[in-house]
Amino acid sequence: MRNLVVMQSKELALKIENSSGRSRRNIWLNGAIGSAWIYVNASSLGWLGIAIEQTSTFNLILLSGVAIGLAGWLIWQQLQQKTSFMVAAQPVARSLPLILMFGSALSSIGLRWSIEIEAIEVICFAIGTYGLIGLWLPESTWRKGLSIAVLSSFILPFVLQFGVGLGFPVRVLTANIVEHLLEGWQIAAISSHDIIVLENGIAHIDLPCSGLKSLWTGTFFLLGATWIEGRKLNMRWMLICLVSLFLLIAANVSRVSLLVILTYVMHQPRLGEMLHLPLGVIGFMSACGLTWAMLQTVPKLGLVKSSPKSEIDRPISLAHQAILIFSILLLTLIPRPNLTAISPISPSTILAEAAKAQIQLQSIPMTSIESEFFADRKDTLAQKERFNFGNLSGSLLIVSSTSWRSHHAPELCFAGNGFKVDTMQQRFISSQPTRWLSLQSGQMSATYWFQSQHQTTDDFLDRFWSGITRQQSSWVMVSILFNQSKSPDDLEVRTLVSTIHTNIDRAINQAISHNSGANT
Repeated sequence: MRNLVVMQSKELALKIENSSGRSRRNIWLNGAIGSAWIYVNASSLGWLGIAIEQTSTFNLILLSGVAIGLAGWLIWQQLQQKTSFMVAAQPVARSLPLILMFGSALSSIGLRWSIEIEAIEVICFAIGTYGLIGLWLPESTWRKGLSIAVLSSFILPFVLQFGVGLGFPVRVLTANIVEHLLEGWQIAAISSHDIIVLENGIAHIDLPCSGLKSLWTGTFFLLGATWIEGRKLNMRWMLICLVSLFLLIAANVSRVSLLVILTYVMHQPRLGEMLHLPLGVIGFMSACGLTWAMLQTVPKLGLVKSSPKSEIDRPISLAHQAILIFSILLLTLIPRPNLTAISPISPSTILAEAAKAQIQLQSIPMTSIESEFFADRKDTLAQKERFNFGNLSGSLLIVSSTSWRSHHAPELCFAGNGFKVDTMQQRFISSQPTRWLSLQSGQMSATYWFQSQHQTTDDFLDRFWSGITRQQSSWVMVSILFNQSKSPDDLEVRTLVSTIHTNIDRAINQAISHNSGANT
């Protein structure tokens, strides 16, 4: 009997030792998988770290509440099934979480080559992370939380830095669409950045009018309704999402167009103020109502037949876990775009060449608004000069940058500094497109353009699109303010613009050639 007891004790001790050894091994392997995923997404985590430092306490509390709410909802779903909340000790082989994880990672890398908007990369990282978590969670619980996880992923970058990098392009797009609509109605107008200059006034397209908040809230509504009603995220749902975005944009453009017509064409500013909020609410509610109606055509999630217990009994083998870690690390070998391929062109180089063409220059300080805008931007060099050239005199601002965020429409600065913008139009000076402005009731003139190695444009939307799609790596913005009223056909004006344009072109090509030689 004593021998039997001793043998059973040894067997029990051996089982405990083996179980402890497996637990330690599982902890190391799970940690290795998580560490590999974090290493691959280091850039997205870096952006999140910076964003968290800059965001407000209220937004951090809101974000924490969303995370706690998601975790609590997952636990509540498991308790509803009257089973303990089980998390697998080892990852379980499931196709959908793996597809979501690797698909999001590959999409993030692919988008990085074509689009320079960090928020999209963060969304891909968050969705991919939920796919990774799905290797340990019970399948039924994970599938039920998929909609709310996608919803939380879309919320994340906007809660941290709402509108940063996105507000400008949406305002520009809204202004351009309204401009073309007004032209179709035979109303003379020209847009740039977030204002529309008409024959008798300036219409500002501010952040509320841009439609960015309605796009974010409308998407939040669609994802929330999808989660509450338990709808599937399939191709039909994706089509409805695109239609919803179109409806929200159309509603906002219609509102802005009507307000511009009421205020500046029909001269009824008070009526425009009265209708501003009601038009926004009606347009948003109509778009959401149509979206909800279309959502009813999407089938609901069916019951998941596999049980959590059977899932945990089918863990990935050690060899497959090693392959999973290796596959995640392989993502780091996929080439990423070099975001610092070229430094911004020094304005001093451009101005030194301009001085050789008998253009007299004297450095002057930038205004407080300009200094604050360009401060602490490592990818931007700005310089302001007072110039004299023949009978011409005024100020010249040159801003060289590899980021579209450092550029803006100069008429905003003119208006901000107290100058009245009378008219704006596109004019070709020495065969180059420029934006020509009349200021102070025709007493002063100004011109500006954006220039890269292969393109010159007067439209900020072209500059923005080239920046986010990485078509051109370095751009220079030139803004010239004349102290007197001038014509774009004036010979001295054409000579001045042509000289500066040629010097910028030479400086950009020399910098790119130097950079190419250094790389080889």
